[in-house]
Amino acid sequence: MDYLPRKIEKKLEKWINREEIILIKGPRQSGKTTFLNT
Repeated sequence: MDYLPRKIEKKLEKWINREEIILIKGPRQSGKTTFLNT
C-alpha cells in the first residue's frame, strides 16, 4: 500500500527536531509510526 501524505504533516515537521516532547495520538493503523519513520 502506498503512503498517503497527511494534512498535518507540514506543521509537524517544524516540531519533530525540537527537544520538546510531542504526542502523536490517533486510531490504530492511521500512519503515526509510518509518519515518524519517513
